[in-house]
Formats: sequence, C-alpha cells, structure tokens
Amino acid sequence: MKFNNELIPWSAKVLGLPALFIAASVSAAPSIGNVEGEIKPEGKIVISGKSFGDKTNDRPLFYWSANNGILPRTDLARQGWSGSSFNGEISKKVVHPTSKASVAWDHGASSGKALEWVDYNSSHVYVFRKKLSDFDTTKDLAIRTRFDRLSGEFREGQLVRGLTSGATGIIESVNVNSDNTSGSIFYKNVEGSINSEPRNDFMYGEKLVSDTAAARNSEGTDIYPTGTYRTFNYKIIRFWAEKTINNVFVGPDHQGAYEMKMTPEYTSGSIWSNDWQSIKRMTPGKWLTEEFLVYSGSIDQNDARLVVRTDGVLNFDQLFKARTSERPGRYDRVAQSQVSNGAQKGSFIYYDSLYVDDSWHRIIFCDRPKYDECSNVEILIPIEWDNQKIVAQFRESLIPSGPLYLYVLDGDNMVNPTGYPLPLAASPSKVELMVE
Repeated sequence: MKFNNELIPWSAKVLGLPALFIAASVSAAPSIGNVEGEIKPEGKIVISGKSFGDKTNDRPLFYWSANNGILPRTDLARQGWSGSSFNGEISKKVVHPTSKASVAWDHGASSGKALEWVDYNSSHVYVFRKKLSDFDTTKDLAIRTRFDRLSGEFREGQLVRGLTSGATGIIESVNVNSDNTSGSIFYKNVEGSINSEPRNDFMYGEKLVSDTAAARNSEGTDIYPTGTYRTFNYKIIRFWAEKTINNVFVGPDHQGAYEMKMTPEYTSGSIWSNDWQSIKRMTPGKWLTEEFLVYSGSIDQNDARLVVRTDGVLNFDQLFKARTSERPGRYDRVAQSQVSNGAQKGSFIYYDSLYVDDSWHRIIFCDRPKYDECSNVEILIPIEWDNQKIVAQFRESLIPSGPLYLYVLDGDNMVNPTGYPLPLAASPSKVELMVE
C-alpha cells in the first residue's frame, strides 16, 4: 500500500477510511500562527499555533554535527552514541557548504558501519542526516578470491597469476585465517586481466601463485564454481531489532544498479525501485539530505511503515511486515551506512550531521512555500514542545540565503502544507559561521 497524502493521519491510512470520514473524525494538521526570535546559527525561536500534538519528550533523542567533532550534543538531546566503536575521522577535505567539517569513513577499509549505533526504545523513530558518498557502487566493487592450501606469503602489491586460467590481478589486501593456510585476497580494480575488457577471471580450484606464495582458489564450490567474486553490498541505512535480528535496510536494487530497494530481512519481501513513489538513486559525489521514518508495527501484521525522503522529495511511504512470531522484536537501534563483504579502498563516505528522535514530531524549514515542493530542507532542534507552543533552536550551521518557510509535523506525520514565511528582516542573506 502506498501513501501520497502527507495530511492523512496514520490511523486513517491503515483503516483505509473514506476522505469525508477522515475530515470529520481526526484532529487538524498543525497550524502556525506566529514566530518570534533570532534567525541565526544557534538562535532560538518561539513558534505559536495549534495542533502541534503532544510530544512525550521535548528534546530529541540524539543530535550530532561534525562542526562539534565526533561527540554528540548532549546539551541539546537526551543521549549520546550507543556504542564505543565509532568509525570515522574528522575531515575538512569534503565539507557540506553550510558547515566547516565532516566525518569521513572508508567503506573499503572495513565491513563495519559508519559512525556508531543509536539505540532507541519506541515503536516510532525519525532520522535526519546529511551525507555524501564519494564512490560508485557500480565501479568500486571489491574483487576477491578465497584460497586454501597456502604455502608462503601473499603480499600487498604483488601480481597473482592463475596457472589454469592465465588470469592476473594486483593484490590490494590479504586476510589469512587463524589456521594459517586459508584466507582471502582482495584485488585492485585497475591492472590485470580481471579488469580488462573482455575480462579473464580466476577459476575455481586452480592454483594461484605470486613471487612468494602459492595456494588453491577456493572461491565457490563444485556446484557454483565462482572463481572470482565481485561485490559492493551497500546498505545506506539499517534499522535493527537487536535481540531477534530482524531488520530493514535500504540499498541498491542489485549489483550494478543505482536504484534503491527496501528489504525487511527475515520478515517480508523486498520492495523494488519500480514500486517506489519516486525512485531513489545513488548519486556519487553529491551531498544529500535524507529523512527516514519507521514504525515497527505489530507481530505477524503487514502494518509496519517506512517513509524515505531525499532533498524534500517523497521517495517511499509503504506498509510491510517488520515482526513475526519467530522474530517478534521491535526495531530498537539504527546503523548508518554499511558495506558487507568489502569494497575498493578509498570508498569514502562523508557525514555532516545526524538527528534521531523516538517520535515523528519535528520542525523543519525549507526554501519553498509548499511542503511537497521543498528541496533545501533543514531541521530545527526542539527545546520545549506542547500542543500550542514550541521553542526551537537553529543548528550551528549556516542558514541558507533567500526566503525561508517553516513547517511543523506532528506524531502522525501531519504537516501544515503551506509554509509559514520567516520574516526576511530576521533572515539575513548570509549569516557567517565562526570558524576557529
């Protein structure tokens, strides 16, 4: 089931109620009557109106910005990172135009997730982030041969030759297992016949040799003699149930595709790109503002919900089965981008910021007077929230130039469809961010 109308509340969408009944039986969308305060980095504003909804916790669950280093802003949110294995380093090489730093992580260096887990304890979760993928999943694939019966030592930079196939490749890295006789070789995606046109690949079962080592190619089986394995198994985001391992992730349709699918692992089938409201694609080298909303739903029911938005565009809003009797756990943690089984070294991803809340309530502003037309989207950080008044703070990044419009979304994802214009007198063409 697809949803296109942001104003239809969650309960009405599930029940499939007719429009006239919906209008007569549910609360109104948020309405903004007045805004006062300072429109500048870290400035505070007071938003007055009605039907903002009741938010259990005024402040968001989590907020982090690379402008402040790797530590999250626990003065603005309620918790920090949920683990101690943060992946990434502060960088000024690739930085969002409104910021002064990013965090860079090489997905070719590890199969681990970027950044760190954020745990939550709610049936609903909302994620807002800005990231740039400086790689191409159709080109920067990991190239691997597993081996056994090792004698000697394979070394980085060496040429490996297959004695039966005649194939060649240059070693990027070598992993040797604890038995010291088996492991994996990863190859560079330049040089050697495995990168030529047409390709000449290593064969399963053949002898692999370098100047200092020899081994048997064990990549595959007698039934499926793969020989040379290529992969870039990229998940752009993943929501987990830690105890029962059911999860949902978004990633490319298949190897060689830019288009995205969503997959509820263990509980339901994938929903492929041609069934999305607006296809989401890989866009190497471009900063993206992404929003994800998840409702974990009920056990054995097709009532969980995932919403995906990119740069203001609604890509996906559909129901699926997230929990079963065998895997009843509710999603309770979120991982950012992850690559399984490797990628070419230098496959960097850059993160600017991450905002997570265990509620769908939120405040955004953008560059368009209609919510469905927003493209340059920014989040505000709520400090106080009740049904008729919100106190919110701008992030520490630059505020975009030009007209700005404010939107409040409640816990059912209902929004004022027409933006409240922020006063131009208080919206300077450019507010400089102090760089230390």
